[in-house]
Amino acid sequence: MSKTIQLKATGETVTFLEDTQTTNGERLLLEVSLPPSGEGPGPHMHHQQTESFEVLDGVLGVQISDERLELRAGERIVVPAGSVYDWWNAGEETVRFTALVEPALNMEWMLREIFASCNRRQAGGPLPWDGSYVITHLRGEYSLADVPAPVQRFVFPLMAAVGSVFGLVKVSPKTCTVYDRDAPASPIGRRSVLLGIYFVSRLRLVSTQERGNEKTGANTGSLT
Repeated sequence: MSKTIQLKATGETVTFLEDTQTTNGERLLLEVSLPPSGEGPGPHMHHQQTESFEVLDGVLGVQISDERLELRAGERIVVPAGSVYDWWNAGEETVRFTALVEPALNMEWMLREIFASCNRRQAGGPLPWDGSYVITHLRGEYSLADVPAPVQRFVFPLMAAVGSVFGLVKVSPKTCTVYDRDAPASPIGRRSVLLGIYFVSRLRLVSTQERGNEKTGANTGSLT
């Protein structure tokens, strides 16, 4: 497994200096590189993890709740668990920094799978089915601050279930469940799968009926 991953659409790279396996899940140490004008992940929250940033080169913009900061080489900041925050390149040169995540939980899995999905899509964001699957499986650990909670709690699991049933999800199974035993169980279960199948079946039925009506109308028109 590669130590460095790259999001090709943005040029962002992440190198795993200390990974989940070698630290037995205690921490994850990353070195991140982001080109000028590069955007970070967007506002989000780690419910159970503390994340510490230290800038090596360039200028890193960080927003924690309503506080905006610019960190330069040698400066460091700690983001407590449960904080809503975002980061980006705030300078004219590539910014390079380390990020220490404690404990590791499923952060490495998330980064690898999201980067892979973005690269399959050839864009800065993941495929909707993949993104829904990842966020659903990180429930209790990670959430998006700019997406309504009901969407993350109900819509994303439904999309993940439908995508899994019909082979649309290309994400590898989560492998670090031993480290998030206190998180709520994944909501993708038998009920979600059945709802997903029902939802898709209804869509197909409606589509079939519409096509049948169109044919009937066409035939009727040809007889007059």
